[in-house]
Amino acid sequence: MFFGNASVNGTATWVPEPNGRGTWSLLSTCIITVSLCVWSAVHLNIRQHHKAGSQYWRKAKWLLLGIFAPELLAYIAWQQRQDASKLCRAVRAIYNQKNPPGYLEKITQSVRSLHSTQKSPEKDPESTPDPIPLKGINAWDFRLPHAPPPSRTAQWELVHGFYALMGGFTLAVEPQEFTSIPNKWKFESFLPDHITRATLTSDGIRFLLYWHSDALPSITAEQIWDKSKADGLKKTLVCAQALWFCIQCLTRLAQSLPVSLLELNTFGHALCTLAIYVFWWDKPLDIEEPTPIEDRKLYPLFSYMWMTSNVSAQGHCDYDMPDGLQDEFH
Repeated sequence: MFFGNASVNGTATWVPEPNGRGTWSLLSTCIITVSLCVWSAVHLNIRQHHKAGSQYWRKAKWLLLGIFAPELLAYIAWQQRQDASKLCRAVRAIYNQKNPPGYLEKITQSVRSLHSTQKSPEKDPESTPDPIPLKGINAWDFRLPHAPPPSRTAQWELVHGFYALMGGFTLAVEPQEFTSIPNKWKFESFLPDHITRATLTSDGIRFLLYWHSDALPSITAEQIWDKSKADGLKKTLVCAQALWFCIQCLTRLAQSLPVSLLELNTFGHALCTLAIYVFWWDKPLDIEEPTPIEDRKLYPLFSYMWMTSNVSAQGHCDYDMPDGLQDEFH
């Protein structure tokens, strides 16, 4: 009892997973995938002024839309990418900036560079013609002869277009307070109802640059991404999770293995999430404060823009949206 031979230590071996799948593994995998896809894919616009609490309700509303109609959210992302691209082309035309080459042209240039033995001395990549035609641009998109573009303007990229569409540029009106009566303060502003900030839409930005091309603040893409709450690594991880789930489902179908209805629903969410991230890859996430425009010389133009906008006639909402609608994405 007290003495004896030492027992032989057993060697630990690799134990494979069981062939069957349990209910917990199915539920946990699908719920985690859907939660990551929906929560991270929703890119809201900048919240309204002095309404921080409403951002949570807006987030919840669009999360429900992402759960029950992810294809609609993917369509909204595609439509906003088209609008952002068109706005970028219009602003580059005003600032005399060259449009960057598209993905197809970059691939073509890479293939040509591999086959070329030496570089042509007279070829300058900065002097190549604009490969993207300016389609769908109205008269507001062109600069007046008496309004030269500013000399120091950051190159407009797709992130600038998304930033502008999500309410990144606002007209900030500084209230004037004076004491015409002793111990009394009076608010004076050309905007009604003590409104001190109005968000510019894409039409408002083009109209503003049409008359004052130097009115828009020069902000770089790095400064915009510094405000964003998500970086490329976070988006890559979510896309990897969605892609892994899609590959898993396709593998089971290829091997004639059963796939549950919950997995099929999650598979659809994962595909929509991949499409949303493709369209919204250059859109910042959860920016809280916009870039104000506080030039007093623009107040007469601001007042004209306010009187001719839909927002001045329908409720004085903080966002000047087409038809007076407050749409967080468009």
